[in-house]
Amino acid sequence: MQKKQILDESTSMGLLFTQCQTMQELYGLIRVLLPDHLQDDQVLQLAGATIQSLNDSESALQALSDDLLVSDNGTKTQIAILKIAVWSNLFEMALTRLSKLILQDNLDAAELNDLAKLSLYAGEKDAARELAEKALVLGDKLRDTRLILGELHMLESDHGNALSEFIQAYRTDDDDGNHTGYSDLVNPETVQLLSDIQFNNYSDLVESLYEEILNSDFELDYLKIYPAIEQLLSLKTSFKSIDPSGLWDSKQLKHTIGILSHERVLNKLMRLIPIPSLSYEKLLVLLRRNLLLSFEQVSDSVGLEVFLESLATQCFITDYIYPEEADEREVLHRLVIDLDNGRLSGSLANLVLLLVSCYRAPTSVPAVVSYIEQDFLDELPTDWKTKTFFEVLEENHTRSLFSSHEPDSEAVGVRYIAYPRLYNSAKMSGTLLDLYNTFGIKAPLSMGVRVLNPEILVIEGCGGSSSLEWSGITNAKLTSISEDVGNLCSLARRKNLKSESNIECNFDGMIMLEDALGKFDLVVCDDAGYLLSPDFQVATSVINSVKTGGLIKIKVKAKAPESCLAQIRNFTYESASSNNDQKRIGRQTAVHLFSEYGPILSEINELFVRGSAMDLLFAREKDLYSMIEINDWVQSSGLRFCGFVFPTKRKYESTIEHFYSVNGEGASILDLLAWQKLIEVQPNLMQAHLEFFVQKVG
Repeated sequence: MQKKQILDESTSMGLLFTQCQTMQELYGLIRVLLPDHLQDDQVLQLAGATIQSLNDSESALQALSDDLLVSDNGTKTQIAILKIAVWSNLFEMALTRLSKLILQDNLDAAELNDLAKLSLYAGEKDAARELAEKALVLGDKLRDTRLILGELHMLESDHGNALSEFIQAYRTDDDDGNHTGYSDLVNPETVQLLSDIQFNNYSDLVESLYEEILNSDFELDYLKIYPAIEQLLSLKTSFKSIDPSGLWDSKQLKHTIGILSHERVLNKLMRLIPIPSLSYEKLLVLLRRNLLLSFEQVSDSVGLEVFLESLATQCFITDYIYPEEADEREVLHRLVIDLDNGRLSGSLANLVLLLVSCYRAPTSVPAVVSYIEQDFLDELPTDWKTKTFFEVLEENHTRSLFSSHEPDSEAVGVRYIAYPRLYNSAKMSGTLLDLYNTFGIKAPLSMGVRVLNPEILVIEGCGGSSSLEWSGITNAKLTSISEDVGNLCSLARRKNLKSESNIECNFDGMIMLEDALGKFDLVVCDDAGYLLSPDFQVATSVINSVKTGGLIKIKVKAKAPESCLAQIRNFTYESASSNNDQKRIGRQTAVHLFSEYGPILSEINELFVRGSAMDLLFAREKDLYSMIEINDWVQSSGLRFCGFVFPTKRKYESTIEHFYSVNGEGASILDLLAWQKLIEVQPNLMQAHLEFFVQKVG
């Protein structure tokens, strides 16, 4: 096929990719097309990944380089070759070319920034800093340059200077030099960078930056940045004045409500995510209790409605995980009767309704339902009504339409716990090929697997969040299935709300799997212990549905007998009955009994949502998996282990550091038995879940 014909007939690189039958053929196609795509990083990345998959990658890169330099030996061509070398993981060749390029005197700001990024990627921090500082002098790429310098500071744990560079990169000022906001601030890359920052001092400018992120229309993973925000707020004078031990006093309670109602960042977080913090949970439990028991004395508190809306939303998001005592239930019962009998009206009724909703889902209390459906509707906070009431009714209605699809859980062997109302979920961006680099997937490309326009299967286990997360992959087509029809109903509502046309909800998914041989480029399985279970038939169907060379992303509960989570699990098993309220109390008692593990437990987000916490704490022994068991399953299933997934860059780097300290520098991060050795020495490192990729090899 001639070059012009290819360019005329093809509309995407994905189509070109599918036209090739072998890696050598794809490599030949890239050699033909590359001169016209030297500025297209996606094409360069594909070239790098393809070269990496060839038997003699060094020779392939050299041949490609010779082809390109024949017609043009300019700087941009040399930088393109350098990028391909880096993305081929041919770092020795990359560093040789880099050392020659950085000596040139005629580089512009864009070229200097490209070289600085590549130097950073290759681990040449000194070269990256020198190049970035030269680019900064030229001034054409100030933002890119400051982000590079910020990341360099991050690598050196100099978080203060890193944040200073980020703020300078994104802040915008008016003509008088006054701060007006942050231009193009909100993006996944920035959120990732800000998730690893640690603070020594409070800064209102930094808080305003986080506020802008939280108020954005983008779906970002706010759980990743929460630890940094909590640390920042803890340094704030107003927060330091809060004394949880004095909340029984109505005057102190009013004072605390007044402070918290004006904390815009905290209130926004309480309405977006389950707050993963034992210290905040303790504070919110005390506030809820004392507000209820002292309501008559504090009902005139400044900012009470604002705070109650945030607290009611937080309790809803966490699925009412906080325990309650008998005196609370008694007072709550009286308030519900007062609502039902029409004894309350106006703003007082609104406050009581919000307070009741801190304990019970609004749709579960007839008096609350009646109140919302009457004339008082417009007087209640709109966002709260939408999230806790109307969305629930919509999903319940949708679920009723598919009641016939409810599964026979005993027949299929899956034990899903219906998770609570979904909070925001982050959306991935870029191609599936980009994800290879983002997740550090150690798997060669395979012909027939579409990395640029993939077909993805998501087996939902927690209400549709995974499908929405993966729907951001460029040109991806998603099929979502679940054993819990409620998960798909939640997904159906959310995808329609966001006009996600590339997601298909299949309510007969498990039947569909039987005929989906070699259909999918990627299968995502969260809460996927059923895959590793030897007696679960669908595991074979899932593996068969993936193309040879395709990927499966798996998340299972970890078996770490010596971890603090295991100790809590043992305690809850011994102290709680099968009663859900008793389980909730058992969880509360346990996590606070082991409060010395607070920072470690706060990293386990699932502990702060009732459904996922119960699932995690009361998991059966056979639902937990060790590295050895995963290794045996991988080897017996015709799969290749491709690496673990970590929530943040900092977590990845610290875990890898521990890995090599235990196993030695020569150990392979793809050796699951070496990971088992790490867990035995450091059981708290990966104690909740193991999240990893495998590749189907035959």
